Amino acid sequence: MSGQRGIRLLLADVDGTLLTQEKILTDAAIAAAHELHDAGITLAITSGRPPLGMKMLIEPLALKGAIAGFNGGVFVNPDLTVIESRTLDPAVAAQTLKLILDQGLDAWVYTETEWLIRDPKAPHVEREAWTVKFQPKVVADFADKLNDAAKIVGISDDHDKVQRCEVDAQAVGHFEHLAHRDTSSQIRRPISFSISITKQSTS
Repeated sequence: MSGQRGIRLLLADVDGTLLTQEKILTDAAIAAAHELHDAGITLAITSGRPPLGMKMLIEPLALKGAIAGFNGGVFVNPDLTVIESRTLDPAVAAQTLKLILDQGLDAWVYTETEWLIRDPKAPHVEREAWTVKFQPKVVADFADKLNDAAKIVGISDDHDKVQRCEVDAQAVGHFEHLAHRDTSSQIRRPISFSISITKQSTS
């Protein structure tokens, strides 16, 4: 591989790109990352994950470039110090949380450094912790954390509830939403659905 064509940076997604559908970092992906490094090309990564949820990739991929968590909501260095953060407006965060809870979904709140939940036994918490390789912080209430919210997620196994929440989210212009389903073979339970709502870039 050569950097002579003027390529100096490669930005890669994490899940389904660097990692397999089973969330495994393969030897081939590691080798490719080191080839980039040897060619003078910086590898940077981006994901909907929190920055801490990509920590396990930094050493094996020899990352030197920026890491974009929450799809650009928070940029960090490889030592996880924050370069730039776009947190939600507290009023928008409160409105988002109310929308999710009113529809009967569970809610997760992410800050730059924390993953906050109310119930450690709620659906998909265990799976998410396995995926991101760190544990959530259990809180009784999210109210005092909304000033620092970078991402808010609604989780449910009830498709109808999520669909109603998605329709309500679409009706609110401040939100971008993403509905997705987890069909991993490692989860021996019904398909899960979630809605993620993050602050839209103004650029």
